[in-house]
Amino acid sequence: MSALNIVLLVSGVGYVLARRIIGEALETGPVLAAPVVLGVLGLFTVRDARPAGGATVALIAASCLLGVAVGLARGLTVRLGTRDGARSMRYGAGSLLLWLLGAALQVALSSAGRAMAAASARAADQGVLLAVGLGVLAESLVVLSRATRARPAGAEDQGGHGPAHRESRDR
Repeated sequence: MSALNIVLLVSGVGYVLARRIIGEALETGPVLAAPVVLGVLGLFTVRDARPAGGATVALIAASCLLGVAVGLARGLTVRLGTRDGARSMRYGAGSLLLWLLGAALQVALSSAGRAMAAASARAADQGVLLAVGLGVLAESLVVLSRATRARPAGAEDQGGHGPAHRESRDR
């Protein structure tokens, strides 16, 4: 993985983590912007690596599937709530643990790939940015789906005593 790819990966993940730990408004455009940018940059990175051979393509595909699977799970752990009268999302401990698990699994996959086919694994490492982008996109789509099924921001609770709970799991 090139130094530029590492900078892009760390910057992208850092940006997503910072916004979602602090809490982010649930607006479709901004929520989807970071994963789309990461995914597009990842596509260019994979294209420039010119993956050749079945082992390289299989490792990139496995990395992307892993990213999506962890992203889907992470989307279920994101807390939905309200902030300044608008729907919002925020990472909890489970979300952060799944980031760590995803990173550990990506490292394990890369290590296994190196043991099987070192040249293919080096080329497949270029797919990590794409895998992260797809994972954050999957997470964002789950969160947006959960938010549309949940009651609207500011809705009255069943007792009719004011706004709904400030933050809920909305599962």
